[in-house]
Amino acid sequence: MSDHPEPDRRRPRKRLLAVVLALGLVLITTLVVALVWRGNTTRHATAVASTTSTASADVQVALPSHTPSVPALASSSTIGTTTPAGSPSGATQPGTSPATPQCTNSDGTPCPASYFTGPLGKNNVVPRGTGALLMDRYGGQGTSWAQAQQGLLAREKAMGRMFDSFQFQTNAEDPTATRGQEQWLIDHGYEFLTIAWTPTYDIPAINRGDYDALYVKAAQYWKQFAPTRIMLRTLGEFNLKQDLVANSCGQPFQQAWQRMVNIFARHGASNVGFWYNPDEGNNRQCIIDSYPGDRYVDWVGSDSYNWCKVGDNSCYSTPIHAGPATFGELFNYSPGQCPNGACPKSQHEIFGPRKPFVIGETGTIYDKDNTSFKPQFLNSVAPGAKSMKYLRGIAFFDCDVTAVEGPLTNFRVDAPTNEPQHLAAFVNLSHDPWFNVWWR
Repeated sequence: MSDHPEPDRRRPRKRLLAVVLALGLVLITTLVVALVWRGNTTRHATAVASTTSTASADVQVALPSHTPSVPALASSSTIGTTTPAGSPSGATQPGTSPATPQCTNSDGTPCPASYFTGPLGKNNVVPRGTGALLMDRYGGQGTSWAQAQQGLLAREKAMGRMFDSFQFQTNAEDPTATRGQEQWLIDHGYEFLTIAWTPTYDIPAINRGDYDALYVKAAQYWKQFAPTRIMLRTLGEFNLKQDLVANSCGQPFQQAWQRMVNIFARHGASNVGFWYNPDEGNNRQCIIDSYPGDRYVDWVGSDSYNWCKVGDNSCYSTPIHAGPATFGELFNYSPGQCPNGACPKSQHEIFGPRKPFVIGETGTIYDKDNTSFKPQFLNSVAPGAKSMKYLRGIAFFDCDVTAVEGPLTNFRVDAPTNEPQHLAAFVNLSHDPWFNVWWR
């Protein structure tokens, strides 16, 4: 046995292990530094992007201090082309979460689950609390987009608030020829848009596929504005077209509507919702028979106006009685209210339990012989709206169409402008908490 100790043959291995550990520590440190740098860079880029938005065109006004938080859009859903029109209202849309958002009817009861089974699914535009959206459509025959902008800004200035949405009508044969309305309204602060668009159509032609290319063009155009949601008011007041009523009510109309919705879904326009919006009182059976089904509809509404002057007992704006009608009498009536129980059910009563009821157009004529009636009509809107269990929005037809529909049809809320009581009544309506639910 040697007097010298046996060399430790494990020492080289220990040195190797130490080297490996040191190199690993260097690598980890390098990765951490890189990730921190990348995170800082990303946050900086996000901060820069958030402060460099496109300037609003033409005109601007100060926006409210609080804007609503709108949930992100779900992934694009595919609406089944073979789903029958009367599919179950409780069906969950493909591509959407099964969790149903919560909202409340005007009487405090929960909204039906079918409010969130249409093309927008859980992203449907519905006030979560009680109350209704207040929307406007400013325009009229010959009104330019610049004039509509100025009219909208004047309304906002008078009210001291924004509307919840601003509706405009786009070119029938080219929905992309919108003169920049969508982007201007988004830049101005609107969280969702309402667009009236219907090509010059007949139902058999839609079902033949003659309009497929136009629907593809519209879908590809409007999907670029996501995540902003677009509520498309299309084939509006179809029940006033006598040729349609005679030949295309029921299944042909359902098939045409479903074809359109399916095209939008296939082309990824998951931010577009569909608004079934007949006239309130004409060809009522056609309205019921033609409903496309809960899977194909996000909003249901109707259009109705007070057309009658005070004392004109030959004129009916409501089935309840002759003469002028209040807002509630236009949209909220039942058989027991009419003489001999002859009232039909209102569209609100029929469709409200299935989809949010959103009025597409309303207003009143101006009666020069009874100048107090127009403010009375506007003052009737809030109490009338609160009595409608399923009402979730109203769009005023703030338009002058006297050039095409006659001298009584200036429906602008401030007309005539030399009588300030009309605009004052509308401003008062806009301040009612019932119509401020979306912006709370």
